[in-house]
Amino acid sequence: MKPDEVVKKLSKEDNIPFIYESSGKVYCEVDAEKIDQIGTMLIQTLESLGIDGLDLLEVAGTKRSVAMRVAEGRIVGSIYQKGTIEEIQARLDEIEKTLAAEGEAEVAEATLDLKALSEKINMILTEFLGDFAPRVYRNQLKVLGIEEGELALSKVKELIYALGNAASLMIGPTQSQEMTERLFMLIK
Repeated sequence: MKPDEVVKKLSKEDNIPFIYESSGKVYCEVDAEKIDQIGTMLIQTLESLGIDGLDLLEVAGTKRSVAMRVAEGRIVGSIYQKGTIEEIQARLDEIEKTLAAEGEAEVAEATLDLKALSEKINMILTEFLGDFAPRVYRNQLKVLGIEEGELALSKVKELIYALGNAASLMIGPTQSQEMTERLFMLIK
């Protein structure tokens, strides 16, 4: 089942499911912009810590709470007003099972020519990092074991996040986020 269909099917007044894809797509009946911000921050944080997934992350508030599960660049979550841990996990399981139901067609992952993009990437990096740009770019390619050429879209995104993380140490998180967003504009 498609993510937007899953969200629509499982939405209830006291249980608002959402799906955030690392590609930047957000599926949610309400607060899509907020979910996008949460998703981007959470994925970047986990990647910078070297954590590839979470079984359950719960943020409990006084009026409503959110529970999320992170795996393979996807966040599956639910905004709810009340519930036990078991109920929350069951909600997340239901979202994932419904996504997998009816054999969601596997689509071959898109590829990009990193060599063709490298000039534009370096222009943006130079704008933010100055003379350090080429070194940061080469270092991140080396750290990730990436060579310029045809790459899966997920690898290019991984590189962009890594460049953003490396830059944040030099220029701070606000400018780093702006740089990362500009880099993502190249691949959309």
